[in-house]
Amino acid sequence: MKGVFTDSAMKDPTHLLGKLNNSYRAVCLIIVNSILLFLLINLLAAGYLNWKSNRQKVRADANAPFAHREYHSSLAPLYPGMNKGQVSELIKETRKISQEYDAYTQFKERPTNGTYVNVDPNGFRV
Repeated sequence: MKGVFTDSAMKDPTHLLGKLNNSYRAVCLIIVNSILLFLLINLLAAGYLNWKSNRQKVRADANAPFAHREYHSSLAPLYPGMNKGQVSELIKETRKISQEYDAYTQFKERPTNGTYVNVDPNGFRV
């Protein structure tokens, strides 16, 4: 009878165990390397997609007329009688407003006292 169970293998079981051990190590090495390669490819793809998404967002923010963080000439008709510094300060105050939990509406604006934006403790702008 030829194959794995030969007379020599039956006489020397360590030879058979050695072959199984080497085969097992090779299979484990292939599986572990495949998993690591899969994880590496996924990390690189996620990083690329995140980078691409951030670039698109920056481009969209730059082209959006109302995504300004400070005064822009397109805001002048919206705030007649206010100079550039006042409009920039108004935008900064508006962007600083944060929200807090409210049982009925789920959220409300936190109380704020600023030059242009004032919110009372009930969450309403004055």
